[in-house]
Amino acid sequence: MTTPERSQSTLIDISRSRTLFLVLFFGLWSLAVTARLAQIMVVNRRHYLLEMGRSSWHQGILPAIRGRILDVDGRPLAWSSRHFVCKWQIPQNTAVAQQQWHALTTLVHVLPKTWSLNNMLTRSGETILLHDDLNATQFAKIAPLTEKWNNLYVASRFQRHHYPLHAIRKRLGHVQIVNGMEIGVSGYELAHDSLLRGRPGMFRVMLDPEGRWIPSTWEKIRDIKPGYDVYVPMRVSPLTEETRQ
Repeated sequence: MTTPERSQSTLIDISRSRTLFLVLFFGLWSLAVTARLAQIMVVNRRHYLLEMGRSSWHQGILPAIRGRILDVDGRPLAWSSRHFVCKWQIPQNTAVAQQQWHALTTLVHVLPKTWSLNNMLTRSGETILLHDDLNATQFAKIAPLTEKWNNLYVASRFQRHHYPLHAIRKRLGHVQIVNGMEIGVSGYELAHDSLLRGRPGMFRVMLDPEGRWIPSTWEKIRDIKPGYDVYVPMRVSPLTEETRQ
């Protein structure tokens, strides 16, 4: 038969064992959590930072304008012009769409006159081309809106022009647009492509959860370097449009 003193001693021993077990358990758990945090914050820190950067930042290029091709007297035979296009993603919120529609039609005047508000509302969520060649006045008016709206974009495009005489155009060759840049694919355009192409600039910008640009985060990484002008062994007569070597 156990005495009260012995029973009390047994309960105390059991309580101490349980306390010791809990202390050991939480101690081991804390060590495991600390080790995992150390792995994330120290060992794999660079890896996770790179992954986070890839998911929230977008890096792009700013195409450089292509250099000119000139004859031996310096007359332009091929040259590029830069044009600005405007695109708009129609908001799915009807009130916001109506507000932006009003600004685009009354302030900037970039929407085609044949479009109607009702027709536009049926295309909510679509990205549409508003204008293929903004003039300086339209560009100045629309630029502030692109900073306030994440669904309005202005981008540049290039158009290559060649001397109109067929025999000259054939020797000059052709260019092809690749990632917004003009790349020579034949003739003098191909032969001197490395000089004419120039070096594109680079930028990065943070994206919101829907993948749209956050304008205030835009950052230039590298400046644009325009292409060089190239002289070719060709002479154009301004009167007869004849060529000779």
